[in-house]
Amino acid sequence: MAVTIQELAERLGLSSATVSMALNGRPGVNPATRSRVEALAKELGYTGGRAAGARDSLCFFVYRRHGRVVADTQFFSQLIEAVENTARGMGYGLRLLYCSGTEELPAALQSVERSGAGGLLLLATELSEEDFAPFANLSIPVVALDCDLRGIGADTVLIDNREGLLLAVEHLNCLGHRQIGYLHSSFPIRNFEQRRQGYLEGAGRFGFAPVEFSLGPTLEESYQDMAALIAGGAVLPTALAADNDLIALGALRALKHAGIRVPQEVSLTGFDDVPLCLLSDPELTSAAVDRQALGSLAVRRLVERMQGEQCPSIKLVVPLSLSVRASACPPEGK
Repeated sequence: MAVTIQELAERLGLSSATVSMALNGRPGVNPATRSRVEALAKELGYTGGRAAGARDSLCFFVYRRHGRVVADTQFFSQLIEAVENTARGMGYGLRLLYCSGTEELPAALQSVERSGAGGLLLLATELSEEDFAPFANLSIPVVALDCDLRGIGADTVLIDNREGLLLAVEHLNCLGHRQIGYLHSSFPIRNFEQRRQGYLEGAGRFGFAPVEFSLGPTLEESYQDMAALIAGGAVLPTALAADNDLIALGALRALKHAGIRVPQEVSLTGFDDVPLCLLSDPELTSAAVDRQALGSLAVRRLVERMQGEQCPSIKLVVPLSLSVRASACPPEGK
């Protein structure tokens, strides 16, 4: 059985990003770590994810325009693993390529062209339509993953961001909350814009005035920003829905440190349903993203294009559900 980047990373106690950069000769990895990665890859017979009898290879291009959202988090590591497993199961090798910022992009795209890959799966979480333009000039099919890029002339595979936030608001309303706040990321991406649309739709549907708080997109930033809001005397509603789980968990920590009981005084929901939701106290209610389905669907769509399908570009949307846990309950007195 072929070994994967994720398995190498787990054996070495490193992130999948570090392993990929080491194997692809990218800067930013110290020599000792690079040697460890290369030695284990050789020992275990790592072949770039290619299965026996592979017909072709794919490139999974992880583009970090600013790196504030796409990071070595549970969400993205599980998505990468889903892509790698699906490609291998279909008989395709997979090259995982990281690119940080526009300055690195020309050389990275040249590397893609030289690699002989038959198609490119682009993690587009941090991209805009303008950012996609260089990818449109590639000589191989491209499928964009995890962002609703409009009018780019390529297939896109994404989740229903608006519906996910609306599910959270609807759940909180059903519990009896009549004032629901929104913890939105201070660093905007298209996914968060669509989640805000879901929140505002919920406010209109259930008849409450929107109350929004801006927090940083990482655990530490959201904790610091929420702590500052509380210290500044911010009036909190009885429930809060967050743009993602990291923001929600950072806010949860700040609320608890301030002596505010969750969920008795403030109910809280997240988005993505990463494994950390089960380790928080209380466990976090979250809009659940099926990362296996998301990654698998994107690979399968790319393979269809590589095999010559000529239909117009399409948008494939993976629905969400809500994982209900102990972080949300009816407000006190209800």
